[in-house]
Amino acid sequence: MYSQQDLLTFWEILAKRTCAGQNLVSSLEIISNRLADSPLAEVARSLGNDLRNGLTLTEAMSKHPDAFKKHVLCWVEGGEMAGILDRMFVFILESAWRCPDCILGTS
Repeated sequence: MYSQQDLLTFWEILAKRTCAGQNLVSSLEIISNRLADSPLAEVARSLGNDLRNGLTLTEAMSKHPDAFKKHVLCWVEGGEMAGILDRMFVFILESAWRCPDCILGTS
């Protein structure tokens, strides 16, 4: 299982980096480096590889149901479809602070 703090760090880095204009693959590389001692680092590397191989972020994340809850995948997919993925990451992060168990699934 992934720690709540690691999941928050994941979403925080993704939100900050993509809002600053950094691409997803580079953002995921930063996440994997920052969380090097966490199992979530391998998830970030896997997501980056899947994106380089042409999968959408939603498709890549769906391979990791223990890290990403179904409703989070729906939000990511909506962000991809609407072209507001960076803002969706901020929404997910803010939601995680309001109700960690709803978003992060650590209970």
